Amino acid sequence: MSEVNLQVIQDASGIPKTNKETISEYIDRIAKSVEISEETVNLTKSYLNKQSGFTPDPEISSEEADAITEFLQVVKTADFDTRSTDSESVESSPSKDSTYQSSNLDLTEYPSSFDNKGPQSSEESADDSEQTTPDEYGVEQGGTKSNSGQQATRSDGFGDPTERTGPSISTDTLRRVWVRVTSPLYDIDAAYLLTLLAVGAYLYYFKLDTWTFMSYDEALYAYAARDILQNGNWAAPHLYWPTQGIDVSYIPFLEKPPGFIWLTAVSMAIFGVSEFAARFPSATFSIMTGGLAYIVGRHLFDRRTGLIAGVIWLTTPYVYAGTNGGRMATTDAAWVFFGTLFIFGVWIAFINEDDRGYSFVAVGALGALMVKGFAAGVYALVVIPICLIGYQRFFTRKFAHVVAFVTLPIAGWLTFAYIMYGDTLIYELVIQQVLQRASRPDKYPYLRDLPMFFDPWVYFLPGSLGLVYATVKNRTRDEWKQLLFVAWWAVCILVFFRLTGDHPWYIMGMYFPGAILVSRLVVAASRGSLAAIVSVWGGLALSLLFSHRFGLTEFAFLPRKANAFAPSGLTVGAILILMAILVCAWDFLQPKIQQYLTQSEVRVFSVAVPIILAILVSTTLAAPADLGKRSAAGQNEIGMVINSEVPPDTPVYIEGEASNASPLFGLSFYANRPLVGFSADNHKKHINASNSPVYAVVRQKEVPKIKKNGSVEVLATKEGSNHDGKFVFIAWSLHEEDTTNATRSLS
Repeated sequence: MSEVNLQVIQDASGIPKTNKETISEYIDRIAKSVEISEETVNLTKSYLNKQSGFTPDPEISSEEADAITEFLQVVKTADFDTRSTDSESVESSPSKDSTYQSSNLDLTEYPSSFDNKGPQSSEESADDSEQTTPDEYGVEQGGTKSNSGQQATRSDGFGDPTERTGPSISTDTLRRVWVRVTSPLYDIDAAYLLTLLAVGAYLYYFKLDTWTFMSYDEALYAYAARDILQNGNWAAPHLYWPTQGIDVSYIPFLEKPPGFIWLTAVSMAIFGVSEFAARFPSATFSIMTGGLAYIVGRHLFDRRTGLIAGVIWLTTPYVYAGTNGGRMATTDAAWVFFGTLFIFGVWIAFINEDDRGYSFVAVGALGALMVKGFAAGVYALVVIPICLIGYQRFFTRKFAHVVAFVTLPIAGWLTFAYIMYGDTLIYELVIQQVLQRASRPDKYPYLRDLPMFFDPWVYFLPGSLGLVYATVKNRTRDEWKQLLFVAWWAVCILVFFRLTGDHPWYIMGMYFPGAILVSRLVVAASRGSLAAIVSVWGGLALSLLFSHRFGLTEFAFLPRKANAFAPSGLTVGAILILMAILVCAWDFLQPKIQQYLTQSEVRVFSVAVPIILAILVSTTLAAPADLGKRSAAGQNEIGMVINSEVPPDTPVYIEGEASNASPLFGLSFYANRPLVGFSADNHKKHINASNSPVYAVVRQKEVPKIKKNGSVEVLATKEGSNHDGKFVFIAWSLHEEDTTNATRSLS
């Protein structure tokens, strides 16, 4: 197998070594034109001399491996076309105005193993067991070995923990950080990650506070988070539960562990109690998942796959505009992020045998359990094949540390909650949230609505699955394992919740592996694979025909309109068509364009073009959605009136039938007053009339009945979110005899 050698450095710098020069003299000449420490130069010389067999000790140290990687990075970022070199010592150095003739130099990729368009290059071994995938620097991925025969690390830093070719902390750390911060175009990973994070910030933070809360989950979590700040109930956040008729109680929320509520409370402590603060954690986790898509795609395949996967995730309609999606104050975006991090960590720890993966496993598992409870178990099902392959990794000290890190906080919270609340915890956390939901006969029709939730990317999934089949059938290098696992990941989540789920947001975790599958299809098409090109055009045709966003017709099996918050129209369709044309023609266009560019211009071109296209696609197919139509605007506005009209700590009475017909969490949050249930038929039993007036929320049809017992002033009337019509907020002055009777009844 080829590895970092003298030829790689010559190719990267464009300056050949002369026959009269020794390796040390050549490296010294290169070092004069770049800014690099003497220590790194000396270690680089030692590495190359050992590699060439010029030293008695062929063992390459980790410091030397770090140094050659750093040297190669610096050489790659240097513009040798515009630097002066010793022309007399260079037999044929490129001139300043010469054009870079090498075709298909693309810093964003290394060749796809799916793209088998011809014979292997001279750098590829004929032995299938020794095949590798060279990255953009010429360092081959997977299976690369050092002279010592040891398994070397991947270029992205994950691999054998005993030998790392990535840069380590040294005296040059601050200089390297400064170079990376000030030159993001030359640090491709940083440039792509910053692009995805910037696009995500626009799509998920902008207009985040332009609508009030949804009545159920959003307002529930927001109220519980504010309760933590007001009353310090960190272990068991409390809230009023106005959904069970007369019994409106201030109770602990035990349906899920409090992890997400903690994060929301921290956000409120920073930004203030507001819709933006409550939604900020979910939006942040959605953006971070876009960045994680790049990292996972980069690790399993290449940079281009990671960038496209990140764009697909961020522009998935359900993620940025769905109920309980990435722009709502609910647990699911955080759950997807932590679950995905867990799966990635298991792959690194068990497949790459890199102990650093255990850190991701620990954080991902603890986070998923603390924000979603037992629903996190679906991610454990996903990693079963990985664990069966690398089961030896269970029997390590690091894994024992992971188990302790995850179980101790969970066990501590469960123990405290059980001591305080007993069987109520078991009923709410296990019986109600797991057993009852899983056993409900009315499951959500995920397959019916998937074309709307994952539009337009769902139409490219058949071609992506064809790619998986072809790759597995041909055992194409090691890529078939990665693709097969990603496909299993997506199918596992979809099937699990098809059997047990009753809400659409449960399959949000499927959109992440779906994004990677579609991105691999797009990458294969961009590299000239005929089957992939046909699949891309097939997916485009399906989306234009069946998608309600920019389709030419509507078919009966898609009964619901596309999400009203997703951009639609001719512009969206035109951009999708343009991208398909560009992707399928890229393998032909790229070398034609590059032959007119200098080497430094090729570097910028290879990075800038994908970034520009990513921004264009992201901002066309998605937009910061104002989800106001989903909010419980009527009861929320009544809650705001209550907050302005009712003195602090004064109870507000909620008619039992009103709260029983529709959850009033939105009203409860915005009112921020104690709530007490009562019956309009027997108000004397529940209302404390020692203070007058009495403030109450009732259904409009109950107002005439209440007027018989006192004078009523209607302070607000709004449409309710239930079948009983309007909510009415009243100030109610009881008759004198009713006041006396009510007081006696309460006493």
